[in-house]
This record gives sequence, C-alpha cells and structure tokens, in this order.
Amino acid sequence: FSDADFTVPSSNLDIVNLQSNHFFPDTITITSPLNNIVLCQHDSIQVSFTVASTFNSGNVFTAQIEDYIGNIYSLGTLSDTVSGIIHCYIPSLYSSFGNPYILSVLGNNPASISSFTDTLIITPLHIPSITSSSPTSVCAGGSVTLDAGTWSAYNWSDTENTESITVSTTNNYCVTITDSLGCMGNTCIDVTDL
Repeated sequence: FSDADFTVPSSNLDIVNLQSNHFFPDTITITSPLNNIVLCQHDSIQVSFTVASTFNSGNVFTAQIEDYIGNIYSLGTLSDTVSGIIHCYIPSLYSSFGNPYILSVLGNNPASISSFTDTLIITPLHIPSITSSSPTSVCAGGSVTLDAGTWSAYNWSDTENTESITVSTTNNYCVTITDSLGCMGNTCIDVTDL
C-alpha cells in the first residue's frame, strides 16, 4: 500500500487522516450533546469540539453533515488552532437520502477528522399547499376559503391562526405553518378581482 493508492472512503466513519504522507490518529472530538437530536432545516446550532493538540496557523475547522450515500453539506467554519465552537446553520436539504445525517468536524492544517461522529435527524423542509374552495378571483360581495392543510399551528398574514380562512378582498395571502416538531414552512396565494 502506497500513498498513491490512497482514496477517500465514502463514509466519514472510515476516513483516516494524512499528515506529511503519513496516517495519524484522530485529534478532534465533538463535545456538543447533539447525538440523535432532531433539527429543522434553517435551524442554528453550536458544535463544540476539543482538539488533542494545537493545529497549525491558517487552520480552518469545518462542521459538516453527510447523508448515507455520501452527499456532504457544510454547516459552518471556524478559523482557529485550538478547541472551540462552530456556529452552524442547517441548510435546505433536498436530498431524499438523508436521515440520519453523520455530523463531523474537520481540520485542514494538519488534515484531521473527528474521531467520534454524531448523528442528526433533520426534518424535511415543509412547503404547504394552499387550496381554495373556488377560483381565487372574487366578485364584489363574494368570498373564497383558503385552506393550508393539516399542521400543528398556523399564522396567516391576516393574523388568523386557523387551518382555513375565508377572504373577500383581493390580496396576497401568506401562511406560515408549524409541524409537531416545531419546524416551519410558508407559502402564499393571490386572490384577485374577477
């Protein structure tokens, strides 16, 4: 086996580290209590980690998640040489190959990856669909009922907080829904004059 034969495995659990053409043991440990936590897309989290030794000047730590077929998503970075906290943002994930995602922290100078990885459950991005009881063009004195579907909570742009609203004026009506885990999504529909 030579360094020329080295290929990066598809799973973070199998990755070994290289420094000056030699493998070396993992030096990063995730210390945040994040294993099996359920998150929403667009949530913010803090990933704390410790390092066994100081990294070189110019090092960048990266928190990332990987789905089970190898798609990798960066969550945040920290330019530092010692233990720290990476402030992360869960992106919109459109992969159907997601849960659970493997969380890891990487350093680049020297190259290293966290020895213990956590798994995160990330709920899909909810984009509700508004249905109407009739065409969304209304005559004077007419009305239309807009329904956002079945969710745990609703917040319409007209301040209603029910699954459906009945409107009689032209406007752009938006709803933000919340699911049972607290994850949100939104959409809008135009009601126009006939």
